[in-house]
Amino acid sequence: MENKEGAGVGFGAKKKEGTRESLVKVIQSLKEKELLLALYDKSVQGRFLTWENTMQLDTGWQNLLFTLSTELTKFNLNAIHDVARTPNNLKLWNYSSSNNCPLCGRRQCNLKHILTCCPVSLRQGRYNWRHDQVLRVIVEPIVEKLRELNSSTPKTQVEKKRGKYQSDKGVYKKPKVSLRDLTSWNRPMIGKWRVIMIELTCGNEENFEDQKALKLKRYKQLLVEIETAGWKGDLFMVEVGCRGFYQDTLPRIFNFLNIPRAKKKRALYKAAVVALKGSYTILLSRYNKTWSDNWQLAERPGTV
Repeated sequence: MENKEGAGVGFGAKKKEGTRESLVKVIQSLKEKELLLALYDKSVQGRFLTWENTMQLDTGWQNLLFTLSTELTKFNLNAIHDVARTPNNLKLWNYSSSNNCPLCGRRQCNLKHILTCCPVSLRQGRYNWRHDQVLRVIVEPIVEKLRELNSSTPKTQVEKKRGKYQSDKGVYKKPKVSLRDLTSWNRPMIGKWRVIMIELTCGNEENFEDQKALKLKRYKQLLVEIETAGWKGDLFMVEVGCRGFYQDTLPRIFNFLNIPRAKKKRALYKAAVVALKGSYTILLSRYNKTWSDNWQLAERPGTV
C-alpha cells in the first residue's frame, strides 16, 4: 500500500483495538463495580441507586462549564448523597446542638423534610411553586406541538395514487386536542374531542411509585367519564424529582406527541435544572418564616 508523503506508518489502515486498550476497559469496569458496591453498602449516600426508572440530570463538562453554576452543581451532588447542610447533618457533624426544623420545629430535619415534607412549606405554597415552574417547562414544547396539530388543514381520507389523492369517503375533520394539568378529578377541564392529561409529581424520588399508584386511583373515575362522553382520554403520570432526577414517563409523553429529538432533549434537561433550582431556593429559604413566589424560573406558556 502506497503511503502518502508525511503520513505515519499505518496511515489509512483500520486500527484494531490492542491489548492495552482492552485491559484499560476491564480495569475501568472493575473500578466502577467496586464503587457501586461501596455505594450500595452505604444506606444514605447510596440510596439514589434504588430509585427505579429514574434518569439523572446531565452533568457533562459542557453543562458544568456553561450552564450550571458552581453552587447549583454542589447542591446537586450534596442532595443526591444527602450530605447537604441540613439541621440533621449539622448536628450529626457536631456543628449544631439542634436538628429541629427552623420552620415547623420538628426534629430530624433532613433534606427530605425540607424539600418535600415540611407542613409550613406546604401551607405556604413552596412546593406548589416548584411544581408549577417544572410544569411550565414540560408544557412548553407540548403546547407548541398541539398548536401545530390544531392549526393544520383538515385532510381527506384518501389513497395516494400516482401522486394524487383520490377518495370517495369524504373529508375527515381532525379533532381538536387540548391539554390540561388536572390536580383533582372533580374539577375537570375537558377539551371537545380529545383530552391529554398530565399529572405531574415533583417531590421525593423515593416515593415516585407510591404517588403514581395513588394518583392513578384518583383519575380512574374521570377516565371512565371521559370515555362515556364519547371523548378520547390520555393520562400521563409524569415524575420529576426534587433532586433533578426524572422518570422515563417524562420522555414518554414527548415521544407520544412526536416532538423532535432536539426539543425533547432540551426540555428534559431544562425540567431537571428547574426542579433543582426550585429545590435549592427552598433549601436556602429554610430559615425564612415568610415566602414569596414572585420570582419565576420558567416562563408561563400560552394556552392552546
